[in-house]
Amino acid sequence: MAKSSVKMGIPAILLFIIGIFLIISGIKGIIDYNSTPNELKRALVSLFGGGKRDAITLIIAILDIIAGALLVLSLFLTQQIPLLGAAIPVVVIYLIAKTLYNLFINGITYGKQISFQPDFISWLLLFITNVIIILAVMATKDTSA
Repeated sequence: MAKSSVKMGIPAILLFIIGIFLIISGIKGIIDYNSTPNELKRALVSLFGGGKRDAITLIIAILDIIAGALLVLSLFLTQQIPLLGAAIPVVVIYLIAKTLYNLFINGITYGKQISFQPDFISWLLLFITNVIIILAVMATKDTSA
């Protein structure tokens, strides 16, 4: 009997769902980036010499789509495209970098007092959610190999 190239089981389903989550997250990021309120905000910010964070937001949305697609494709095409076997470590590194950027660079205001954005409980919930996603992807490392 021919061996199937499609992985099955709970780890594969988890990897597939996280991949779809990242794709949807990226699409939402692009849609939100192009919304009328954000266009107005970018126009006002550009008048005062800002706007670098908006470009990073768009880049993160695009990288989310790519990371999600890599995870989903790694379930189906690893034998045909061996390079996809490296998708999980690459995505884990990306997710860690994204978490550090979003939560520790943008999510905390440093000054006389450390201030969490929008508040500590929301920040902590987002941090824990990101850690769960990263650990879930790491736990599925043998799924696409």
